[in-house]
Amino acid sequence: DTESISKLLNKLVVLKLNGGLGTGMGLGTVGPKSLIRVRDGATFLDVTISQIENLNDKYDVNVPIVLMNSLNTDDETKNALKKYKGSNVEVLTYLQSYYPRIDRETLLPYVKDYENVDSNEGWDPPGHGDLYERL
Repeated sequence: DTESISKLLNKLVVLKLNGGLGTGMGLGTVGPKSLIRVRDGATFLDVTISQIENLNDKYDVNVPIVLMNSLNTDDETKNALKKYKGSNVEVLTYLQSYYPRIDRETLLPYVKDYENVDSNEGWDPPGHGDLYERL
């Protein structure tokens, strides 16, 4: 019944790993994978938001989406999220961990200032998402 479904859906959170720049998909550096256009000009994120909007409307629930971004995808994703301000979907973001990039020749970190991580230069994501650690 609808009431039982609604109770269960109100416990649901949709979590998307939103690091990665599409390079593994052969797309070069195109930005976050969630912003790749997939159908009729819509991005993966557009499709996901639309699906969750429909679910929230149909069952009168609040299923939020949580995006785990990397240093490489955070700014572009946050900018793209502005268009969903009027949506009935709550979208939260957080950053995956980052580690100093190591120079192959010297085996020393590129990073000189460990206090300043505003720039992603010299920093890399762990490569495995570290989803559970970051949550």
